[in-house]
Amino acid sequence: MNHDSVLVIKAFHPQFLLLTPACFVLAWALATVSGDAVLPWRVILAFIGALGAHVSVNGLNEYFDFRSGLDMRTRKTPFSGGSGVLQERPD
Repeated sequence: MNHDSVLVIKAFHPQFLLLTPACFVLAWALATVSGDAVLPWRVILAFIGALGAHVSVNGLNEYFDFRSGLDMRTRKTPFSGGSGVLQERPD
C-alpha cells in the first residue's frame, strides 16, 4: 500500500469505524427478535450503506475542521484534533 492510500485511510478515522458494526449488530438482533423476516442481502446492503455513511461523515468532518482552522487550534488527543493528514498533505 502506498503512502497516499495510507493517508486517505487515516483521514477516515478507522478506529472509530468499529462503532458502525457494533450499532448495526444490535439493530440486526432487534429486527430478528421482533419476528420480522430479515433477508441476508438486505442486511449486507444496509451494512455497506451504514459503513459508507460513517466513512463519509468522518471524511467531511476532517475536511471542514481543517478548512475552518479548528485542527490547528485544538490540542491533539486520540479523540480530538483530527488525524493530521490534511496538515501534512493539504493537496
